Amino acid sequence: MFTKGRSQSGFTLIELLLGFLIAALLLCAVGVLTKQLINCWQSGVVRNQLQQISRAAMLKIAQDIKYAKKVRLINSASIQLMVPNRENNDRLISYYVDDNKVLRCNIGGGGQPVTDRNISLSLEFKWGDSPAKKTNFYYHCCS
Repeated sequence: MFTKGRSQSGFTLIELLLGFLIAALLLCAVGVLTKQLINCWQSGVVRNQLQQISRAAMLKIAQDIKYAKKVRLINSASIQLMVPNRENNDRLISYYVDDNKVLRCNIGGGGQPVTDRNISLSLEFKWGDSPAKKTNFYYHCCS
């Protein structure tokens, strides 16, 4: 039985569809913003890791140069050092970039990787009164 004069409350189909459309647009905007924030975060993490790896490699090379008795610059991507060890024997250490663009350290045979990622290093040092020397371990850096 129907009674006249009574109004029914609720949303029309058009109002519901419009509400869903607005909600969907807002969710899409939030999704795009979240994706951009995640990409920025990840690139920052990678950049931070590369900086730490570069710093560690540079400190290792600088420490070896500091204690070296003799430094020989082979080319722009290779350096040899004569460093005393604990037994007062001199050992030859070579830092170089191999064909696969990996920075390696050779101590008495077999080049061990210095880093686990491709990085670029530029090293400038002064040996006694001689002019400053520069070596570059430049190679492709990818994340």
